[in-house]
Amino acid sequence: MRRALAVAVCGLVGTGSPAPAEDSRPGPAARITYVANEGFLVIVGDSGVLVDGLFAPGPLDWADVPSADTRRRLETGAPPFDEVRVALVTHRHVDHFDPGVAVAFLRSRPGADLVGPPQVEERLKATSGFEAVASRVHAVPATPGADTSLTFGDVTVRALGILHSVYMVKDESTGEMVNRHRSTENLGFWVDVGGFTFFHNGDAALLEVEEYCRFDLPSAGVDVAFLGSVFWSATERTLGTVRRCLAPGHVVPMHLRPDERSTIGERIEALDDPHPPFVVPGSPMTEIILP
Repeated sequence: MRRALAVAVCGLVGTGSPAPAEDSRPGPAARITYVANEGFLVIVGDSGVLVDGLFAPGPLDWADVPSADTRRRLETGAPPFDEVRVALVTHRHVDHFDPGVAVAFLRSRPGADLVGPPQVEERLKATSGFEAVASRVHAVPATPGADTSLTFGDVTVRALGILHSVYMVKDESTGEMVNRHRSTENLGFWVDVGGFTFFHNGDAALLEVEEYCRFDLPSAGVDVAFLGSVFWSATERTLGTVRRCLAPGHVVPMHLRPDERSTIGERIEALDDPHPPFVVPGSPMTEIILP
């Protein structure tokens, strides 16, 4: 495979970057908005899919968060969120999901559904107003290897059980190092919305090739892969996973610290391995333009 290197920030291709290869072009035109952190809104025609965008402003120093105005728009179903047909939640963490925002969103958007792992449904059940939206909340298995298909109009979703990345911390009672996220259910999502396909891996790592290759996503097609910042560890292995198991037309890195956007383009261009063109998100609520 030849090196198809292109780095874009908000759709502006980096100096000296060649154009993407012919087979890296996406399918039907999609409007992609970066909400915050791992939150993205993808609209094709009049159908929108929101992934990990239903969370609230907060004092997080490791990720972008929605503004107060964005929260208002989410909770009232105001543009651009008035076109969301299905909201997807990868896992329960506060930088991806807030049950109060989610219930308010569903109440304001009676035609929208929500898909997430059982732990997300549990938090929703404990939230005031859940009863009014319960029929539109779909909890699907998140055990490793689970592959659940759902259809909502012209939106097809595959909810894929993929382990949350490891975060080792010291157990104060035993002194041993333990994985803080060992019990966190995490879903990756493959989505076809009006013929445009994308993959979002939530907070899963990309180290284990088998975990991704089992889903045969290249055969399904991946126009854009939204991949978390854990992608940057063990570069040779992770890039190999992307090439073999995803084969996307473009990659959008996510879960970036606010100070990472200014340097990540240089880090990508320094990679020696062949990889798809990258498009780096700008500030929250800006549009992503594929080159």
